[in-house]
Amino acid sequence: MIGPAAGATFAANLTVIRAHYPEFVPLFFHGGRVYAYGEDADRLTAVAAAPLRGEWRGQPVVSIPDTDAEAALTLLVRAGCKIAVCEQRR
Repeated sequence: MIGPAAGATFAANLTVIRAHYPEFVPLFFHGGRVYAYGEDADRLTAVAAAPLRGEWRGQPVVSIPDTDAEAALTLLVRAGCKIAVCEQRR
């Protein structure tokens, strides 16, 4: 398990997660929604038909209500993806 680095930005922590667990799709739970960023957002869109919500630092972002998370996670797992469930703090 990897915790956030003290004083590190979200982008830096996301980079660390991806470096340590390259085979996983990190999904972030925050405020009743599940978020995916960058290439992970593209994967979630392709597999679970989740609509792109916008951009963050030039990368695509997908956001789905946590009530739809179970269905999206099921589709990702069935497609062979490994999931890293993360808590997003601000």
